[in-house]
Amino acid sequence: VWAYYTDDADTTVGVEENKVRYVLWEDPDQPIHFGGVDKGQPDPDKVDIDNQAGERMEATFSPNGTTMVIVRRDNNVTGTDLYASQWNGRIWSRPQPMLTLNSLANDRGPSFSHDGKHLYFASDREDGEGGYDLYVASRTAADWSVAEPLGDDVNTAKDELGPALSADGKRLFFSSDQDGKNKDILVAKLIEDSNQTAADEPEQTTASMPRFADPQPVGDLNSEGDDLQAALTTRGDYVFLASDRDRDDESGFSLYLSRVVNG
Repeated sequence: VWAYYTDDADTTVGVEENKVRYVLWEDPDQPIHFGGVDKGQPDPDKVDIDNQAGERMEATFSPNGTTMVIVRRDNNVTGTDLYASQWNGRIWSRPQPMLTLNSLANDRGPSFSHDGKHLYFASDREDGEGGYDLYVASRTAADWSVAEPLGDDVNTAKDELGPALSADGKRLFFSSDQDGKNKDILVAKLIEDSNQTAADEPEQTTASMPRFADPQPVGDLNSEGDDLQAALTTRGDYVFLASDRDRDDESGFSLYLSRVVNG
């Protein structure tokens, strides 16, 4: 008996066959950086400084799979920072701080656009609207540009976290407690001309910064609890999120999967 497994691939099977199942996820392995050996096993004679106890979280990957951006807290002076690691076909390089993006505050929640030209993240740095705000940086020939806030159409005095772009780049999902209660998932629309260069303007060497407006709660995803960290599959068919809607004495946040319908 054959069964087909899929997460965001385009699989066609007759409904009456009822053989399509969700993808099976393997147990996670520790990533290998310098100091590791093949097959995911750490070298017992070397200290893996990249996988020590502490805050190593929120990994995201570039569309071509060769760059991983993670969030680390290495001291209590600069808060959480963004680090980038490169894949050489066998191992990941030692993560390096993204100096043009990091601040003296907390920088977290990185997310690539689907063309890899922009990186979105959240930060509670000074001169923001208040709490955590969303920022975007564009890829340059050598590095990343200085990050710019997404503006007061998106950012508020509350917290805006967990940016995630739709597959067509026209919608930005994020979490916020703008209503003063629990965190909900909102979606904002791309301002279409924000990412275009006017005919009488010189061609830019870096991608222009996109802008979004009119954020609205995504009612079908939200609950009476906290709903966070929306993440869409490459094709945009499904969205993952974290929620504590079923919190009890034995469990807190859980992962949920929802199919995108008419989206």
